[in-house]
Amino acid sequence: MIKIIVMEGEIKNLSRVWLAVIASLSYCHFVSARLPKGKWRLISLLPIFYVFAILPLYTTSAFLTAVTAFFITWLASFKLLLFAFDQGPIYSNPPKSLPVFVAVAALPFKIKPKNDAPALRKSKKLPLYLATEIPISAVLISILYDYKEYIHTHIVLIVYCCLVFLLIEILVELSSLLVQALLGLELEPPSDEPYLATSLREFWGRRWNLTVNSLLRQTVYKPVRSSAAAVVGKDWAALSAVLAAFLVSGLMHELLFWYVSRASPSWEMTMFFVVQGVCVVVEFGLQVALAEKKWRLPWFVSRPLTVGFVVATSFWLFFPPLMRNGADVRVIAEFRDAGSSSLNFEVLPWSLAGRRILRYSRILNAMIVAQLLMDLLVNLWSGNSFSQVKRYSILFEGIALIGDGVLGDYTNLPCGWDYCITLHQNLLQQRALCESVTPDIDYYSNSVLLDDGLNMWVTLAYVKSTVCF
Repeated sequence: MIKIIVMEGEIKNLSRVWLAVIASLSYCHFVSARLPKGKWRLISLLPIFYVFAILPLYTTSAFLTAVTAFFITWLASFKLLLFAFDQGPIYSNPPKSLPVFVAVAALPFKIKPKNDAPALRKSKKLPLYLATEIPISAVLISILYDYKEYIHTHIVLIVYCCLVFLLIEILVELSSLLVQALLGLELEPPSDEPYLATSLREFWGRRWNLTVNSLLRQTVYKPVRSSAAAVVGKDWAALSAVLAAFLVSGLMHELLFWYVSRASPSWEMTMFFVVQGVCVVVEFGLQVALAEKKWRLPWFVSRPLTVGFVVATSFWLFFPPLMRNGADVRVIAEFRDAGSSSLNFEVLPWSLAGRRILRYSRILNAMIVAQLLMDLLVNLWSGNSFSQVKRYSILFEGIALIGDGVLGDYTNLPCGWDYCITLHQNLLQQRALCESVTPDIDYYSNSVLLDDGLNMWVTLAYVKSTVCF
């Protein structure tokens, strides 16, 4: 119950934060956009920069704090900085509508250019990616939560690397899918298979976290290169701009970590990105020198070297401050707490179901949530509206599980709250009878689990029926 209260409080905090974001971006759309570009528009945006800087302080969850700081304090602020000079993803002529303006400013994606057919083909794989990424993430988090103390530190760090990639992908893809479904925008993929990079330059420049890459190119790389060209020459200016972009990225990561830990910065994360920038510059110099001799490493050598270098340096500089301050443990615990209560009916005052499901929810919840998301994503991606999303097969498997005639025929009942409440009340009335029913599926053959199985299917009925508006 304490966890539920804490979660409800955190949801309220997050709601207030995002209401403030929407209000701030509405001001930018209706007021700042009407000012001339340059100094005056930038001055009008200064209060918004301040608001975006303090918003992560109003959340207590480590994960939600990091997400808010990443989406709003970093990305949205950089987008508004470009917007002040009629540049960046949120500027357009004619102006974007308010919903599109807010979505593009607040969420980490890029709108696909209309003539970019390859990006369209890649974006069509989105549900498949999520269908595999979400269960894998759930399994990795479960393993870390239960067995971290028994696993070698290097293995834990490798799992952390995988989770960083997967969670960023899931966050960006879910926000992109929401925008695609509601606003009909075609969006670029969040990354381009960074594990296939054959060089550091390719990894950081063309494959990893393309939204951040694009913003750093516009806000740091191009201005520094343009300013330095007259002083040090074109070639050295480009190298200086690369180092500057990595330095800014490191400082922003340091800021994100400060929001989460509220501890004095150790500057290890900044050093991680500075090391990456220096190595990108050195690598580029070696490639130019070796190109004259027409010598190049084969891909089956360069790929492991590239990914291995990024992973090894993250072991050295990126993850130690996270682990030293316990941020990793907090995030994993938050995911597990959220998973163990996400399908718990005790949060609803009219329901008693779900009380005992927590005992068996560690694996079940991961499977259920993954199936629910996959069903919903496939329906949305195939062009179905929410009103066309009907009851799914798992619900009927659950009804069949406890025997024909026990619940009666509910196939003609409408979706929504009425359906869910009716099913739940019937289950409560038939509890004694249901306990004597032998399940048809082997992994529910233990009669002790029957009541928990019933609660699970009721919870599924609720979750699935709420998408049938």
